[in-house]
Amino acid sequence: MAAALLQHAVTLGTLWLIFLKVPALGGGNATQAVVLYAIFSIAMGLVNLLGAGLRGLPNLVETGVRDGLLVLPASAFFQLTD
Repeated sequence: MAAALLQHAVTLGTLWLIFLKVPALGGGNATQAVVLYAIFSIAMGLVNLLGAGLRGLPNLVETGVRDGLLVLPASAFFQLTD
């Protein structure tokens, strides 16, 4: 959690430094850049939360582990996202 907070602080600090020197970039201001960054961060957070286990799916198919997941009573999707 500390690493994520540090990453966001560095990114927002960089945006702040850029917009100190340049009042508008491509017609957008600092507030619009921060909102865009927030939307992107929320979207990436949801992708990581809901689909993190799906990255290893090709490996599970190749090794045959996926077949074992399909015979269990729980949904295979929810087993992969744990």
